[in-house]
Amino acid sequence: MQHSSVLVKSNPYGLTIYLDAGLPFEQILADTRDHFRRTARFFKNARIALVFRGRTLTPEEEHDLVDAVTEEAGIRVICVIDESEDHAKESREVIEQAMSRDIVHNAKVYMGTLSHGMRFETDRTALILGDVDPGAVVVAAGNVLVMGCCMGSITAGANGNRECFAAALTLLPSHLRIADRTAVTAITKRTNTGEYPVNPRIAYFREDHLAFLPLGAAAFGMLYGEGDREDSE
Repeated sequence: MQHSSVLVKSNPYGLTIYLDAGLPFEQILADTRDHFRRTARFFKNARIALVFRGRTLTPEEEHDLVDAVTEEAGIRVICVIDESEDHAKESREVIEQAMSRDIVHNAKVYMGTLSHGMRFETDRTALILGDVDPGAVVVAAGNVLVMGCCMGSITAGANGNRECFAAALTLLPSHLRIADRTAVTAITKRTNTGEYPVNPRIAYFREDHLAFLPLGAAAFGMLYGEGDREDSE
């Protein structure tokens, strides 16, 4: 039986948790723990984004709820999406646009984190439902979408297609290549410590070099000729 104070529904990028605004937080927290304890078998170490709706949470309350979810269900929460922030709304819109454009419908999906030494390669778009740690490699003939922290080596448009792009909720790759252009960062750690903030970004071709933008609906509009391009960084 579903507790009245907590309702959990899936969304395209994780889970939305609806919280009763009229009950004490202690009851909300207890009901959250009970719900995820009873349903833990359905998640199987999933890596997801969370959205909280129904009440305003303090940072401490949000932290306690995330701990409850991870401890009771074994879920790794890759980020909590703040729906009050414009850029977060755009990030969700971008996922929905990607779905509607068939960008990920024909993708090869990897569920989980690619750790140091692992390699994921496809002749389609690569969709990683987790992190890409330093020392891990993703190579795709199509786009690369990482629904987590990307600090490894990624290649999009491996067959030379400059129309491809790479995007992540946290885009800090040690090596990034799209078609015949490469960008290198200073990230050298072998593991993801979680110290990097969520900052959704997308890399794409612009005027013969790689450009980076916040990951939002505006970026997709530019990629697909529905708006004016902004300046690269």
